[in-house]
Amino acid sequence: MNESPEAIILEHHFETYRTIARACGGTHGSGPAYEWALAPSGNTYPNFIFNEKAEAVDIGVLKKQIAAKELPPFWISPDPNLEAVIGPAGFRLIRVWQGLAMRPEELVRPASVPGLEYLKVQSEEQLDAWTEIAGRVFNTPIEKGYFYPLLRLPEVELFLGRKEGEFVGTAMNFYRGDTVSQHMSATLPACRRQGIGQWMLALAVGAAFEAGARLAVCSATPEGISPWQKIGYKVYSKLYIYWLVGKENI
Repeated sequence: MNESPEAIILEHHFETYRTIARACGGTHGSGPAYEWALAPSGNTYPNFIFNEKAEAVDIGVLKKQIAAKELPPFWISPDPNLEAVIGPAGFRLIRVWQGLAMRPEELVRPASVPGLEYLKVQSEEQLDAWTEIAGRVFNTPIEKGYFYPLLRLPEVELFLGRKEGEFVGTAMNFYRGDTVSQHMSATLPACRRQGIGQWMLALAVGAAFEAGARLAVCSATPEGISPWQKIGYKVYSKLYIYWLVGKENI
C-alpha cells in the first residue's frame, strides 16, 4: 500500500460512486476536466461531480452540460478553492467533510448494545428496509428497488441492525484492493444515543479486516464524526462539497 491515506480516501469515494451509478442504472460519465455519477430520476445517490482537473474546466461546456441536465448538482473535491473555478457556473461551497482512515490494529471495538442484532443484507426484502432507513436519515429520495443490483456485486456489503424486531440502522462496505470504504451509516432518529451507529460501524469494518482489508476509509461531517473516531478512525484530509445553487436542486 504505497498511496497516502489522503489519496486512498479520495479514490475510494470516487470508485464507489462510479460503481453504484453503473450498477444501478445511472450514468457514469467522464470528460477531459471531470467525471460524474448521476442516479436515475427519482434518486439522489450517488449524485456527484468529481476527479476534476481544475485547469481544464471549460465554464462554457460546464454550463451547457448543466442546462442539458447531464450533470448532478453536487461536486466533491479536495480543493478548498475550487469555487473560484466553478463558481461562474453556479456552484457554491456548502459543506466540508472530514476524510478518515484506520488500520486493523487501530480498531477499538465498543461494548455491544443490549438487544441489538447485526445481519448482512441478503434479500430484496432486507434491502428495502435498508433503503428506507438510509433515505429517511439522509433525507435522500431513493426508490424501492434502486439498489437491488448491489446484492450481486461482490465488492459491496450491506448491513442492517435490528433491535426488538425492528430494523434501526444501516452500514455499507465497499471493497477495492486491500482497502474497504464505509458509507451510508445511518441510525433512525428515535434510536440514537444508544451506541447503535458506533456498534454497527465497528462490526462492519471488523468483518472487512477479518476478510483481509488492511485499511478502512470513510468521510464524516464535523457534527457526525464522533462515532467514527470512537472506534479508531483518524482524520487525514478534508473533502469539500459544492452545490449548484437553485431551488430545483434542493
